Amino acid sequence: ALEAQRAEGLPVDEDTISRYRAATSLVGMVSILDAERRTGHETAARLAEFNTVAGAEGIHQGMTSCDVSDMATQVQVLRSAAVVRLRSVSFIKALRDVASEAADQGCVAVTHNRAAQPTTWGRRVSMWLEEAVYHHRAFLIIAGSYPLRGLVGVCQAPGQNYHRSADVLLMRVASMLVAAPTNYAVTGRLMAGRGLLSEVYDQHRVGSSAMPHKINPSRMERVAGLAALNDGYLQTVERAAVGR
Repeated sequence: ALEAQRAEGLPVDEDTISRYRAATSLVGMVSILDAERRTGHETAARLAEFNTVAGAEGIHQGMTSCDVSDMATQVQVLRSAAVVRLRSVSFIKALRDVASEAADQGCVAVTHNRAAQPTTWGRRVSMWLEEAVYHHRAFLIIAGSYPLRGLVGVCQAPGQNYHRSADVLLMRVASMLVAAPTNYAVTGRLMAGRGLLSEVYDQHRVGSSAMPHKINPSRMERVAGLAALNDGYLQTVERAAVGR
């Protein structure tokens, strides 16, 4: 933040910045904790320790605690979005490979949990692939336009908070990335119940502690569980954004 402020014209000498750079690996967590007990403020405690170690008082000019916490949160959000993007690409690639390999593998389609028309397994997988690609493209658009609020003390007319609705929008489109794997998992569990599909079990994997003959679709069940957890996260973010 200090380097960004200097670039925008704040009079900060290079020696001060060098002092703070050197102090980043020397600050003590015990000292920060002691200072937090005295001040009752976590950011003020960190600043006090940082200034003491650096032997300077140049950071945090014109800034508030939210400049530190909110900017860090947004950076974490963007880094998390990058991880999600890579995982989404990996899932799409896996579906593409399966759809190609099973393009001519015949199977019976299931609707309303009942046998329906003949199809191929590749065709079924390509439906989930299409859904995954659709939501992946939407995620790229929203993640690419996610607004970083900037640093207070740099802007001439700063504001303290960023719009949490930006998090809600990103989380909503990210939650849709769960749709394709969830549909895949639900269909797989239904097919497993009919003996039409099974997860891979090697000599080491166990389906049940009491019934070793069982081949449970446990990985598909985990996907469904994670989808429910994702819904909970989305609701939490939406509620936290109200009034912010």
